[in-house]
Amino acid sequence: MTVSFIHVAGRRPAVAAYAAAAVAAFVVPDATFAAGTTVAPAPIYSDAASLGKLLFNDPSLSASGRMSCATCHSPSHAYGPPNGLAAQFGGPDLRSQGTGAVPTLRYVLNRTPRWAHVQASSFAERATDGDAAPTGAFTWDGRFNQLRDQATFPLFDPNEMANRDPAKVIAQLANAPYAARFRKMFGDAIFATPAVALRQAMYAIERFELGDPSFHPYTSKFAYYLDGKVKLTAAELHGKALFDAPKSGNCASRHIDQSGVNGAHPLFTDFTSRP
Repeated sequence: MTVSFIHVAGRRPAVAAYAAAAVAAFVVPDATFAAGTTVAPAPIYSDAASLGKLLFNDPSLSASGRMSCATCHSPSHAYGPPNGLAAQFGGPDLRSQGTGAVPTLRYVLNRTPRWAHVQASSFAERATDGDAAPTGAFTWDGRFNQLRDQATFPLFDPNEMANRDPAKVIAQLANAPYAARFRKMFGDAIFATPAVALRQAMYAIERFELGDPSFHPYTSKFAYYLDGKVKLTAAELHGKALFDAPKSGNCASRHIDQSGVNGAHPLFTDFTSRP
């Protein structure tokens, strides 16, 4: 068997290339801080997460000044879209519709594996193997392995937050009500180097998404059932049997509904990317 890994791929090569360039621009070693700059100690994760929450909800970080991460990933709608649109509207004037559906950010963020595509080495096997889809990573097509990298994509997508470059984002961030907190956490001169400031901002958003309990509450009846706190009705048990049975729904072959290691709640996904 052979295994291959990619970091950027997908249906929108121009946008993907732009996002990749933006990621490369700010993912730089600490040595690139301006001479004389004092690098602040690594922040406590809870402090970074609280700052990340402010960033996540800040519409000023978009070209329109009216779109934040929370606009499409609404906390009151399970971090999914707040309406029934197939794709949300963004861009500088909020009139450009995105090209894909907005996924929920609930549950999967802290358990998503890295992108991998495992294939048989034999062409004959690959030609007949219908179960060799890529797995893992973030976005529908698995183009980002880290949340901090994925978070940059909507910032620069012309159909979403539509910023032209990192400098534009950081100029807005430097004037945000919480800019002083950002300086205190990452150093007084952090805004002097937009690429580094953007990297730290995305780090803060990542800590918020991974650490805030609202992203993985496990408060559904099914979660309580798995925890032994409630019982399912006869109709619900029948539905689960149909969901699990290979000769009926067979849904569970892809949407795994069994508890994992140490009682980890199932995520109803095998993390494969399929057309």
